Amino acid sequence: MTASATPVDTGAFTKTWDVTSTADGDLTLAIPHGFIQPAYTPVAPKCVWLTPLQPNAYIKRWTLGVVDVTNININAISATGGGLAGTPQLRVIAMIPHSIIE
Repeated sequence: MTASATPVDTGAFTKTWDVTSTADGDLTLAIPHGFIQPAYTPVAPKCVWLTPLQPNAYIKRWTLGVVDVTNININAISATGGGLAGTPQLRVIAMIPHSIIE
């Protein structure tokens, strides 16, 4: 099986995804974020949070990898009991600057 990310909120400046990892061996996931600046130029998010939703997220020890103008990459370790079928175990929250918060 593979890990998957389901969009939860798809705003212009903030986006969130719920990550489901059904197998213990799901180790990487690239989440295409689609952030663009007002000039329609792809941009990398400036802030990214990984928020555990289930204890399995702690077992897998999800960490943030490379964040670029295309993807948010996350990585995990292969650990017995880390997979959780059908239930999101991690929430990824990403933001780009806005004139109000920049």
